Amino acid sequence: LRRDHLTQLWKDHPFQLYPYMLKLLHTFETVYPLESGNLFIPCLLDNEPDPERLDTVWPSLDRNRETCYGRHYRFEFLPVGFFGRMTFRFLNQLTWQPLEYWRNGIILTMDEYLCCFVMKDGGWNSNAE
Repeated sequence: LRRDHLTQLWKDHPFQLYPYMLKLLHTFETVYPLESGNLFIPCLLDNEPDPERLDTVWPSLDRNRETCYGRHYRFEFLPVGFFGRMTFRFLNQLTWQPLEYWRNGIILTMDEYLCCFVMKDGGWNSNAE
């Protein structure tokens, strides 16, 4: 979300309160400021990835030439918003670059490597090639 959109969203509130409102939302990890100056709001992400974009960034593997490793984790408890916080941290660090992300998934790249994290009901799936 671009910061200049806040004037439309918060038009009923005084402009002077915007920094305090943003600080409050950031304190409760509802909104994250990005280095670009925009705001990252995990709850506004799409529920599912764009299928066409997903086919582009996570292509079918040629099993004769590429290696794929996978992990499946089950957690009895994950705090609400955990995945949004994890995605934000990937967006603000330089080692892994996000290629695609949605509410419960992210595809990352570093050099020639790809990594995909997906949270599903009952656990996490993690794959890397």
